[in-house]
Amino acid sequence: MKKGNSDIINAIKSMGDNGITAVSTFISIDCQNGMIIETFQKIIDYTRQKIVIMASDKYIYVYGENITVKSFSKSEIQLNGKIQKIEFFEVK
Repeated sequence: MKKGNSDIINAIKSMGDNGITAVSTFISIDCQNGMIIETFQKIIDYTRQKIVIMASDKYIYVYGENITVKSFSKSEIQLNGKIQKIEFFEVK
């Protein structure tokens, strides 16, 4: 059975803060098709236009069109969609 995008996001959020610590985060970007973020801690917010991810000591804001979660694990997430902008903010 194929999971819907909201089911995937709920599953990721339910992982919680179970001691995972991001040491180094790696980002691979294909601006037309999506991106992969390796070694992240958790998803803070998600819509089809924006996803906010906490990784190590930074929040990663990804903006675009039709952003969907293609796959994920405890430490890696693959996003599809047209990436338009990425911002980084310090975790306070």
